[in-house]
Amino acid sequence: MIVGQGMMAKAFSGYVEDPKHIIFASGVSNSQEKDRTLFTRESQLLEQTILHHPDKKLVYFSTCSLYDPSLQNSPYVQHKQNMEQQVQRLTQQYLIVRLPQVVGNATSPTIVNFLYQAIIHQQPFTLWQESYRNLIDIDDVVTILNEILANPLFTNQIINVATDKMINVQNIVMMLENITKITALYQSIPKGSYYSIDIAPIRSILAKLHLNFAQDYVQKTLEKYYSPK
Repeated sequence: MIVGQGMMAKAFSGYVEDPKHIIFASGVSNSQEKDRTLFTRESQLLEQTILHHPDKKLVYFSTCSLYDPSLQNSPYVQHKQNMEQQVQRLTQQYLIVRLPQVVGNATSPTIVNFLYQAIIHQQPFTLWQESYRNLIDIDDVVTILNEILANPLFTNQIINVATDKMINVQNIVMMLENITKITALYQSIPKGSYYSIDIAPIRSILAKLHLNFAQDYVQKTLEKYYSPK
C-alpha cells in the first residue's frame, strides 16, 4: 500500500499491492515550509492510515535535516520530530527512514530544484557559502529499502539512508552551471553549517548492493535528472 502521489510515491509503485507494508509518502517535503495547516494535515492523514491498517508495517520518510544545527528550531524539523514520535506511539511495526536531499524527477521545491530553476530562469538568489547538503538518487533509495524490507531489517527503528558525502551548496551550484551551461546569479553570504550523517548501520547493505557512492556520484546524479533532454 502506498499513501501519496509525488516522486517518492511513484518511485515505490511496486508496493501498491503489497499486503505487508504501508509506504507513507505523503506530506510536507519542503524544509522551508511554515504553514501549520499542512503539518496538521499530514499528522491527521498518518493517524487515519495507521488506525485503518494496524496489521501493516509502516514506512515513514523523515529527514536528515534533524542533524543540521542551523535548522533545529525550524517549524519543518520540529514537525518531523513530532511525526516520528507519532509513528512510534501509534504503530506496532514501523521503519522510520531519515532521508537527505533526494534527487529525482520531482516538482516539489527541493533545494536542487530551487537552484536549478533559479539558474535556468536567471533569477538572483542568496547562497549560504558555509551550507552543506547530502544528495542521494531516488533510485538508490528504492534499491536500499527494497533490500531492507525484503529481509526484513531494522523493524521499529530509525535509520539514515544517505550517502557518505556532504557537499558544499556552492559546489552543487557549480555542477548545475556546468550541466545547464548557464551562469548562476547569486550573492554569497557567510552563513550555513556542516553536519554529519551516520550511515554505519546500512554499510553492509551498501556493500551487498555494490553502492559505493564514488567521487563523481553527485555529478552523475545531477546529470541524470537535470541534463537537457
